[in-house]
Amino acid sequence: SAGAGQPGAGALPRVWPCAFLGWSPSGVQAGVANLTCRLPAGVGTGHAVSIALLGEGGFGGEELVATVAQTLSFSPPRVLAWHAPPLHSRWTNASATGGPPVTIRISGSDFGGADFGPVASVGGVACAATRWVNDSAVECDAPSLGGAGHAVSVSVGSQSSGGAGGAPFSFAPPGGA
Repeated sequence: SAGAGQPGAGALPRVWPCAFLGWSPSGVQAGVANLTCRLPAGVGTGHAVSIALLGEGGFGGEELVATVAQTLSFSPPRVLAWHAPPLHSRWTNASATGGPPVTIRISGSDFGGADFGPVASVGGVACAATRWVNDSAVECDAPSLGGAGHAVSVSVGSQSSGGAGGAPFSFAPPGGA
Protein backbone atom coordinates (compact mmCIF):
# COMPACT_ATOMS: atom_id res chain seq x y z
CA SER A 1 0.00 0.00 0.00
CA ALA A 2 1.96 2.94 -1.31
CA GLY A 3 1.88 6.02 0.87
CA ALA A 4 0.78 4.21 4.02
CA GLY A 5 2.41 5.70 7.09
CA GLN A 6 4.65 8.11 5.22
CA PRO A 7 7.20 9.93 7.38
CA GLY A 8 6.75 13.47 8.62
CA ALA A 9 6.05 15.04 11.98
CA GLY A 10 7.31 11.96 13.79
CA ALA A 11 5.12 9.31 12.13
CA LEU A 12 6.91 6.00 11.58
CA PRO A 13 5.96 4.28 8.34
CA ARG A 14 4.08 1.00 8.33
CA VAL A 15 5.58 0.18 4.93
CA TRP A 16 9.30 0.47 4.20
CA PRO A 17 9.84 0.28 0.45
CA CYS A 18 12.70 -1.99 -0.50
CA ALA A 19 14.87 -1.67 -3.61
CA PHE A 20 15.15 -5.22 -4.94
CA LEU A 21 18.77 -6.29 -5.41
CA GLY A 22 18.53 -10.00 -6.06
CA TRP A 23 16.97 -13.39 -5.60
CA SER A 24 19.11 -16.51 -5.26
CA PRO A 25 18.64 -20.11 -4.13
CA SER A 26 20.23 -20.72 -0.75
CA GLY A 27 21.26 -24.32 -1.44
CA VAL A 28 20.37 -25.28 2.15
CA GLN A 29 17.11 -27.01 1.28
CA ALA A 30 14.98 -27.35 -1.81
CA GLY A 31 12.55 -24.49 -2.38
CA VAL A 32 14.41 -22.03 -0.13
CA ALA A 33 15.80 -18.80 -1.53
CA ASN A 34 17.35 -15.58 -0.29
CA LEU A 35 15.81 -12.21 -1.11
CA THR A 36 18.21 -9.26 -0.99
CA CYS A 37 17.09 -5.65 -1.02
CA ARG A 38 18.22 -2.21 0.16
CA LEU A 39 16.09 -0.23 2.59
CA PRO A 40 16.11 3.54 2.91
CA ALA A 41 17.58 5.01 6.12
CA GLY A 42 15.06 4.28 8.86
CA VAL A 43 14.62 4.46 12.60
CA GLY A 44 13.30 2.35 15.45
CA THR A 45 13.28 -1.27 16.50
CA GLY A 46 11.02 -4.29 16.30
CA HIS A 47 9.45 -3.62 12.90
CA ALA A 48 7.48 -6.60 11.54
CA VAL A 49 8.81 -7.98 8.27
CA SER A 50 6.56 -9.14 5.46
CA ILE A 51 7.27 -9.71 1.81
CA ALA A 52 4.72 -9.11 -0.94
CA LEU A 53 5.46 -10.39 -4.43
CA LEU A 54 3.13 -9.29 -7.17
CA GLY A 55 2.51 -12.34 -9.29
CA GLU A 56 3.28 -12.59 -12.94
CA GLY A 57 3.96 -15.94 -14.50
CA GLY A 58 5.17 -18.13 -11.62
CA PHE A 59 2.45 -17.09 -9.18
CA GLY A 60 -0.43 -17.27 -11.66
CA GLY A 61 -1.04 -13.51 -11.53
CA GLU A 62 -1.73 -13.62 -7.78
CA GLU A 63 -0.02 -11.71 -4.99
CA LEU A 64 2.12 -13.82 -2.66
CA VAL A 65 2.55 -12.43 0.87
CA ALA A 66 4.87 -13.94 3.47
CA THR A 67 5.48 -12.80 7.04
CA VAL A 68 8.89 -13.50 8.56
CA ALA A 69 9.44 -14.43 12.22
CA GLN A 70 12.35 -11.99 12.67
CA THR A 71 11.88 -8.28 13.25
CA LEU A 72 13.79 -5.42 11.65
CA SER A 73 15.72 -2.89 13.73
CA PHE A 74 17.76 0.09 12.57
CA SER A 75 20.93 1.39 14.21
CA PRO A 76 20.33 3.95 16.98
CA PRO A 77 21.20 7.58 16.28
CA ARG A 78 24.83 8.64 16.88
CA VAL A 79 25.99 12.13 17.77
CA LEU A 80 29.47 12.90 16.43
CA ALA A 81 29.73 16.70 16.77
CA TRP A 82 27.80 19.94 17.12
CA HIS A 83 28.27 23.38 15.63
CA ALA A 84 27.15 26.66 17.20
CA PRO A 85 28.05 30.35 17.30
CA PRO A 86 31.37 31.08 19.07
CA LEU A 87 31.24 30.76 22.86
CA HIS A 88 31.74 34.49 23.46
CA SER A 89 28.61 35.35 21.44
CA ARG A 90 26.19 32.69 22.75
CA TRP A 91 24.86 34.58 25.77
CA THR A 92 25.15 38.20 26.78
CA ASN A 93 22.57 38.63 29.53
CA ALA A 94 23.24 38.14 33.25
CA SER A 95 20.73 35.33 33.86
CA ALA A 96 22.09 32.53 36.02
CA THR A 97 20.48 30.00 33.67
CA GLY A 98 21.85 31.41 30.44
CA GLY A 99 19.98 33.50 27.93
CA PRO A 100 17.80 33.15 24.88
CA PRO A 101 18.02 29.86 22.96
CA VAL A 102 20.90 29.40 20.57
CA THR A 103 20.57 27.22 17.48
CA ILE A 104 23.08 24.40 17.25
CA ARG A 105 23.53 21.97 14.38
CA ILE A 106 24.13 18.40 15.52
CA SER A 107 26.04 16.10 13.17
CA GLY A 108 26.01 12.33 13.36
CA SER A 109 24.31 9.37 11.75
CA ASP A 110 21.08 7.38 11.72
CA PHE A 111 18.72 10.32 12.31
CA GLY A 112 16.42 8.85 9.61
CA GLY A 113 16.09 9.16 5.86
CA ALA A 114 13.02 11.37 6.36
CA ASP A 115 11.60 13.49 9.19
CA PHE A 116 10.55 10.94 11.81
CA GLY A 117 10.34 13.58 14.56
CA PRO A 118 13.78 13.57 16.19
CA VAL A 119 14.17 15.23 19.60
CA ALA A 120 17.55 16.68 20.51
CA SER A 121 18.57 17.33 24.12
CA VAL A 122 21.34 19.31 25.77
CA GLY A 123 22.25 18.40 29.33
CA GLY A 124 19.23 16.05 29.49
CA VAL A 125 16.79 18.89 28.67
CA ALA A 126 14.86 18.70 25.40
CA CYS A 127 15.53 21.49 22.94
CA ALA A 128 12.72 24.02 22.47
CA ALA A 129 12.54 22.87 18.84
CA THR A 130 14.36 20.20 16.83
CA ARG A 131 14.41 20.33 13.04
CA TRP A 132 15.41 17.30 10.95
CA VAL A 133 17.86 18.25 8.19
CA ASN A 134 18.85 14.80 6.86
CA ASP A 135 20.03 11.38 8.05
CA SER A 136 23.22 12.94 9.43
CA ALA A 137 22.11 16.35 10.78
CA VAL A 138 19.46 18.00 12.95
CA GLU A 139 19.16 21.55 14.25
CA CYS A 140 18.18 22.33 17.83
CA ASP A 141 17.14 25.47 19.69
CA ALA A 142 19.17 24.66 22.80
CA PRO A 143 17.58 25.21 26.21
CA SER A 144 18.89 28.06 28.37
CA LEU A 145 20.95 26.14 30.91
CA GLY A 146 24.16 28.09 31.41
CA GLY A 147 27.31 26.34 32.51
CA ALA A 148 29.56 23.86 30.76
CA GLY A 149 29.98 20.17 30.02
CA HIS A 150 26.44 19.36 28.84
CA ALA A 151 25.96 16.11 26.89
CA VAL A 152 24.25 16.44 23.51
CA SER A 153 21.89 13.62 22.44
CA VAL A 154 19.29 12.82 19.78
CA SER A 155 16.31 10.48 20.16
CA VAL A 156 14.23 9.21 17.24
CA GLY A 157 12.05 6.16 16.63
CA SER A 158 12.23 4.92 20.26
CA GLN A 159 16.06 4.96 20.19
CA SER A 160 18.51 7.44 21.68
CA SER A 161 22.15 8.28 21.17
CA GLY A 162 22.33 8.38 24.97
CA GLY A 163 24.49 11.50 25.09
CA ALA A 164 27.52 9.52 23.94
CA GLY A 165 29.83 10.96 21.33
CA GLY A 166 30.78 14.49 20.43
CA ALA A 167 32.23 17.12 22.70
CA PRO A 168 30.14 18.43 25.61
CA PHE A 169 28.26 21.65 24.92
CA SER A 170 29.09 24.76 26.96
CA PHE A 171 27.32 28.07 27.38
CA ALA A 172 29.06 31.36 27.92
CA PRO A 173 29.13 32.33 31.59
CA PRO A 174 26.37 34.76 32.63
CA GLY A 175 27.35 38.34 32.03
CA GLY A 176 29.08 37.82 28.67
CA ALA A 177 32.51 36.85 27.37
